[in-house]
Amino acid sequence: MYSTPARQRVNLWTPFFKANSLVLLLRVVNSLWMFYTKALESQMRGGPCMILCLPRIESTTAVRSVQQLRLGWLQALIWPTLSVLQHDSAIGHGHGPLNHFHSMQQLLVPRITPTNPYPLSSLFIRKTSRVWKAYIEHDFVKLLGKGTLPKEHFVHFIRQDYLYLRYYARAYGEIFFLLRYWFGYANDTHEISTHTAFCATFSVSEKTLLTQTAESPVTAAYGAYLIDVGLRGDTTMLLVALLSCLLGYGEVGLWLKKNVRDDCWVILEGNPYLQWIEDYSGERYQGAVRMGLATIEARAAADPLRNTGLKS
Repeated sequence: MYSTPARQRVNLWTPFFKANSLVLLLRVVNSLWMFYTKALESQMRGGPCMILCLPRIESTTAVRSVQQLRLGWLQALIWPTLSVLQHDSAIGHGHGPLNHFHSMQQLLVPRITPTNPYPLSSLFIRKTSRVWKAYIEHDFVKLLGKGTLPKEHFVHFIRQDYLYLRYYARAYGEIFFLLRYWFGYANDTHEISTHTAFCATFSVSEKTLLTQTAESPVTAAYGAYLIDVGLRGDTTMLLVALLSCLLGYGEVGLWLKKNVRDDCWVILEGNPYLQWIEDYSGERYQGAVRMGLATIEARAAADPLRNTGLKS
């Protein structure tokens, strides 16, 4: 019969000995919860109510303790909380409990005016300015503007974008079902046709696009997200979900066009991606962007559940 050496047996049980403090903490939490429920029951019956003052804690200390224990099952169980505490220094301190809505905040959105026709969209961009700037001014976009983007990178992008546009079209179908008009669909079909032309320029046939292009995990996840939001039945949420793509490409087009000068870095002459730049900076696409922004702003202003958040 196989026997485990004494030293190995001690090592085997060491994590459980180290977990004693954690078990004690869980018992304290359980006791506090029982205290709370009994106090709540007493208050509902009209009896005396006990107020429980929690001590100030440093949640990052608890995170470090859990990591040192190396209990994989525990880390997996509370990973959402751990990841929040690790990456957001603004929380994890105080008297608790942990606010799971820490990333949400109430904002006052100005009303639409002639000088500010898109207040909600402008607010989104201001509140995410760092991420938005990195999104619009990505290295991929810069290389495309210079005409030095490797051909295989552009071909991969345009093939995946072609597959993504099919999800995009389905999302616009959901909008038609909810709003009963074809907002944005004509522009989407135009994009699909231009993508087919782009691919043909780089020796990729439409048959190859449809039958020999594997959908990447990123494309599948993004497309599934749009469909999921659409199936929830909230038109405003779906319009906002589509906004990053619609407005993002429009902003990229305008940013590239703005930098077309003798002393700037965007080069049009001889640029193999000139047609792409002209399409997304052109009036047709920019008109679709304006229509999309106007639709979102009108929906936000008319929504009775969100209208209370608009600043008069």
